[in-house]
Amino acid sequence: MQKWVAQVGYGNGKIGNQADIDKFWLEGELRITPHQQIQFLRRFYNNDLPFSQRSLAIVKDILVVEKTPDYTIRAKTGWIGLGIKMSLHVRISATLE
Repeated sequence: MQKWVAQVGYGNGKIGNQADIDKFWLEGELRITPHQQIQFLRRFYNNDLPFSQRSLAIVKDILVVEKTPDYTIRAKTGWIGLGIKMSLHVRISATLE
């Protein structure tokens, strides 16, 4: 996992040790700035990450929350801090007529 986090350049890259593998993004030392997150999303949108085009397409399909002939909205919800639920809605794909 450390290899992939480093390859994509995600945040500070700190995922902890083997015992943290299933929770490092929730409770660990992994941090990312808003600027880094935007850069990562741009790379994701442009298929510029070290994953197969098929894998990127599957993730993009999973993230669709609204789709019309004019636009597609993809989003991800998550948890921050002490059980506080947040929702990140980022428009990363659009077709405008």
